[in-house]
Amino acid sequence: MDKRLDKRHLLGCIAALALMLGFDLAISLSGRALDLPTETGWGTIPLAGLLVTLLAMLIGGVIARRGFRPLAVLLAIAVWLSVASVIGIGALSSDGGPAFGAGDVLRQHGLAMALSLLAAWVGATLGERLAAQDPVPAAQG
Repeated sequence: MDKRLDKRHLLGCIAALALMLGFDLAISLSGRALDLPTETGWGTIPLAGLLVTLLAMLIGGVIARRGFRPLAVLLAIAVWLSVASVIGIGALSSDGGPAFGAGDVLRQHGLAMALSLLAAWVGATLGERLAAQDPVPAAQG
């Protein structure tokens, strides 16, 4: 098996990232909690966000066909790193110094991070398997 990245991998990454960012943009523009945040004892879990991650990586997996699972997890990590960076910048810019630290971010979002990595892996796996299925032959008449 070829270990290099090809156009299919790139297109799968672009499609998955576009879907996730499009959903986040819709949340921002609506001003509503479209990601259906659910409070648990371990932090907030964005249920719709997890579903969007799964679907985005499924589509990316179908486009890439194979070898997309590690890329899907890396994309999810990159998205969470950007989210954590924005949260950190916001905390640093507050008057009186940082209101919270990295531990607070992990405590509040750690479960959501782990679940989104799992959703990315599962979505990519399903997408790869869906793409690997043989097409159904047309009925002979």
